[in-house]
Amino acid sequence: MITGLIIKESLETSDVFEDNDIKILKTESWKLGERAADFQPKIWTALFIEGKEEKIEAIVDKISKSILPKWYANVSNDTMEYVIFHEKIFKHKKGDKNDAKEAISYGKSVGIPANQLDWI
Repeated sequence: MITGLIIKESLETSDVFEDNDIKILKTESWKLGERAADFQPKIWTALFIEGKEEKIEAIVDKISKSILPKWYANVSNDTMEYVIFHEKIFKHKKGDKNDAKEAISYGKSVGIPANQLDWI
């Protein structure tokens, strides 16, 4: 099983949930206040998800096509983590800060605030 987090407001459409490859386990509302960038809403809907391990490549591809520029999502299994941007996917060993640096640099380059690139 893979697990992850997607911010609902980061998705262009909710098509990623239509074919049952991704299941929403829990929903939370987060007040971001000053952590939100000017282009982001001040309240986010966090969707905690899970999906089938054998569908991981299709799932991350689908998220990458649906996620808006300047946002990202994370999914992982026991050993690997995927950081998913609009039309760009990074894969690294879970918890490996050195491997994650490329994804963090890319996120900054597309306008994601540094304080939101703190998943490790």
